[in-house]
Amino acid sequence: MSTTIGTDTDREGDTMLKRCGCGAAWRTLEHLLVDPAVSLLGFQPGPGAETEGAYLFNHLTCGNTLALRENTVGAFRRAN
Repeated sequence: MSTTIGTDTDREGDTMLKRCGCGAAWRTLEHLLVDPAVSLLGFQPGPGAETEGAYLFNHLTCGNTLALRENTVGAFRRAN
């Protein structure tokens, strides 16, 4: 099962970076990357430039696959 790419909001209206189908959520990319229940599966290239692809993560708790667009990850890299 795959979770859609993009952002979500929690019940209080705060922006979430990613929400899994099982209900788990991460507010920032840093929270997602340091979560021991999340592992990087790889990168899926898009139809054009490398910036159109998505990083795929496995949520070990439930087995779902999470996708984050490269431009989301790239923005984090540039900010740090």
